[in-house]
Parts: sequence; structure tokens; C-alpha cells
Amino acid sequence: MRQRPLAAVLRDYTPGLLRIRGVVGTGEGRDRGRQVLLVLVRSDSARIARRLPRTIEGYAVRVRVVGAVRANPGR
Repeated sequence: MRQRPLAAVLRDYTPGLLRIRGVVGTGEGRDRGRQVLLVLVRSDSARIARRLPRTIEGYAVRVRVVGAVRANPGR
């Protein structure tokens, strides 16, 4: 079975991932040369990690702590 592009997977799964308290975004990343789905979180938390799947549609899920994210309306 052919894997869907990561951008399409992100488009479909990001709304649900953002409903998890502490998740502030998602993105595309690389780990050892392979594409991974990044879940961006406010702080390092075992509670958040337990709620996330290890893979989504064949893409490994990696957590990256980025802190609070705020809009910059001046840009």
C-alpha cells in the first residue's frame, strides 16, 4: 500500500492533535533521513506523550518542545 504524502496526513490529523492539551502545533521533520510527523508541545510532559500515537499512517511521531506559541499580528 502506498503511503500518503505527509502534508496530507498533517492536514487531516492536526485538528485532532491540537485538541490535546499542551499541543501547540504540528509539522514535518526528518529523523535519520526519514520523514517524521512532528508534534510541537508547550512543555515536556509524560501526560502529553502518553496521549500521542507512536506512528500515524506509517510516519513516526516525534515530540518537540517549543514553548508557548503566540501570533505576531505585526507581520
